[in-house]
Amino acid sequence: FNSAGVLTSAATNAPRFDYNPSTLAAQGLLIEESRANLLLQSEAFNTTWTTSNASITANSTTAPSATTTADTLVEDTATNFHYVQQSVSGTTNTNNYTLSCFIKASTPAPVLKMAFRPCCSSSICCGGFQTTA
Repeated sequence: FNSAGVLTSAATNAPRFDYNPSTLAAQGLLIEESRANLLLQSEAFNTTWTTSNASITANSTTAPSATTTADTLVEDTATNFHYVQQSVSGTTNTNNYTLSCFIKASTPAPVLKMAFRPCCSSSICCGGFQTTA
């Protein structure tokens, strides 16, 4: 995030600066170790992901980058959980993993619940979404 609180991309090997998320005050040079995204196609849920009681409409809403590249999870008529999931390989019980995602409500979803299954015990990271009026 930049000094205005907007998610931005940075060029490879370019310096980045850290900002306080509440005040947006500069906190200095951001030093990060390398990271790997274990989820394939993490911005394209209509590809290697599996849905349950839902479908995916690709590139149908505004992403945090202010581009129309975010996907929409479209619920079917089932009165059950509606979700998208993907199997993950290569995880171990001795490593720590961080899961994050950007989610915004869509009509008629005033309430959004999210749950993740433990990756290491089942090798599945699952974001489940249940909306209620």
